Amino acid sequence: VHTVLAYGQISLVLMASAAGYVLFRSGAGRRTEWGAGAALALTFIKPHLFYLIYLVEAVVALRTRRFGVWMGIGTVLLASLLFTGLS
Repeated sequence: VHTVLAYGQISLVLMASAAGYVLFRSGAGRRTEWGAGAALALTFIKPHLFYLIYLVEAVVALRTRRFGVWMGIGTVLLASLLFTGLS
C-alpha cells in the first residue's frame, strides 16, 4: 500500500473509497448515510470516474428527501478545504 501511494497511484484510495461507500450504503455493516457520504467524498479526487454515482445519489436524495449522503460529502470536503487552507 505504501509503495502504491509513494509512486503517486491513487487508484487504491479510489477503490477503497468506493468499497466503503457500498458497504455503508448497502447496510452490510451499520447502515449510515453520513458514512457513505464521507467515503464517497474521497472519490472527488477524480470525479469523472464516479459522476454517475453522484447523479444517482442526487436523484435518490431529491425523491426521498434524505440528504445524509450529501451532508457527509459536504462535511468531508469542507474539512479538507479548511485543513488545506490552514497549512
